[in-house]
Amino acid sequence: MARSARFRHAAAGVAAALVLLVAVHAGSEPLGNRLPWAKLADAIQQELDALRLFEADRRASTDFATLPDSERAFGTNPSRIAAVPGKPFLVGLLRGDDALVVLGDGLKELQRLPTPPLPTGLSLTEDGILVSGVGSGRLAWFAWDGDELKPAGTWRTAQPAAIRDVAVDHGGSRVFAADELGARLLVLDFHAGLEGLELADLQEIPLPPGPASVRRTPNYLAVSSLTGHTVTVFHLPGESRPDTARSLQLRYDGPIWSMDAAEAGGVLRLALGGAEDHPLDRTNGFFGNIDSYLYVVDVAPADRRLRAREQTRENLSALGVVTPKTVVLNWSGHGATVHTAGYGSETMLRLSWGDTLNAPAVDATPVPPGSTDLLYLPRQGVLLANPLLDAWI
Repeated sequence: MARSARFRHAAAGVAAALVLLVAVHAGSEPLGNRLPWAKLADAIQQELDALRLFEADRRASTDFATLPDSERAFGTNPSRIAAVPGKPFLVGLLRGDDALVVLGDGLKELQRLPTPPLPTGLSLTEDGILVSGVGSGRLAWFAWDGDELKPAGTWRTAQPAAIRDVAVDHGGSRVFAADELGARLLVLDFHAGLEGLELADLQEIPLPPGPASVRRTPNYLAVSSLTGHTVTVFHLPGESRPDTARSLQLRYDGPIWSMDAAEAGGVLRLALGGAEDHPLDRTNGFFGNIDSYLYVVDVAPADRRLRAREQTRENLSALGVVTPKTVVLNWSGHGATVHTAGYGSETMLRLSWGDTLNAPAVDATPVPPGSTDLLYLPRQGVLLANPLLDAWI
């Protein structure tokens, strides 16, 4: 008998025995007068023995070392989406397929190129695209040849690393890479731009645990640390390098899941999607202080130091967004707009403020849960990368 047939037979036998037991127990006559205990016990034991043989056979024939992990078995997992500067294309990362895809009209896939394992980091310039992944310490550079994207170089760390995110500096030859495994910021200088990724110099800066997102503006660099509950901000005027003496750390009592940054008039504005900024409260037998929040913080130099000022914090859970794994900030010095979507809820929000960040105007749109990245295009609206549904939305 085939293994699957034996399994169905054994399961059916056990179920039948249980049905018989329930039926007998439900009768009005005393249980001991009608139940053939010995025969029923033998039948149940035979079926259990068959089921255990099936389980042992399946376990012995399975090579657990070669089974795909959940990152591969659960689908393509689209995790990032971005617009290509100067071209009518979008690009996205498929974490489950180790792939970078070029998307055209209607999100039609035009190209697919292999990336470092489990790609999560994406940085675009007019010349090309830099990709990193948490499955290795490798970076991959892709350059445009007309409207075709081609592999143009790779680089790998000497030690094991998990490069969660990357940002290419304005000059095009420096890369900031967040190593989640080593809890460090890698400042990488390459020869002659990023073509070929020939390393010229490397600087390492310790970071709080779990660096996850990197954002570069004209004069600042911000790195969020998920498990460290911290955002580290470096002041980088011109071509200067990150220096802890010119840095600031914003600390919270919960994880920061997402971050975006914009700069105007020498002021850095951060939009942070995270947990409530209070310690967990278990005094009533359940978890308290676990709402999701949006924090908007301005950072600027003052007295030769960086100073932070929180402009607003909004309870996103009260507005229908739970676990905001993506935030997009639009700010040019006047007013501000933030788009965010909940990984654990079915709502996308657009929050808009005037020059003062008082109560925002809130527009809510129903979307499927499970999004990890959001792209706002003024003419096309919002696009989402959703690994839960393995779809662009």
